[in-house]
Amino acid sequence: METIKQLRRKVQPKPVNKLDKYFHRFISIYITKFFILLNLTANQITLLWILIGVISAFFFLQGSYLYSLIGALILLLSFILDFSDGEVARYHKKTSINGYYLDCIGHFIVVSSVIIAISFALFYKFNSLIF
Repeated sequence: METIKQLRRKVQPKPVNKLDKYFHRFISIYITKFFILLNLTANQITLLWILIGVISAFFFLQGSYLYSLIGALILLLSFILDFSDGEVARYHKKTSINGYYLDCIGHFIVVSSVIIAISFALFYKFNSLIF
């Protein structure tokens, strides 16, 4: 198994911005190495981050500060796992249009569910249709 540095050179593209370089990709490579050791496929990881993203929406739906904070942290984990699925696919050289499509659908599902959950939580909290 490669070291983190070798793995980073092999599977991570050039970061687009500093947040990617110093946070998302910095963390995701360790998770990627763990997933490679577990022999998970990229599509399995994609389904995992979609599930975790939807779970975060249920925390946002509660409407309290503590649950929203937990939901935000879970959503952040989902975003980091989103980086890992591509890294695992590049590691195994098994990128596919189906995996890309699943990833796009996942973004739609997670973002929509979080926005809907926050909207409902605000509606119930303030009892106003503006939300």
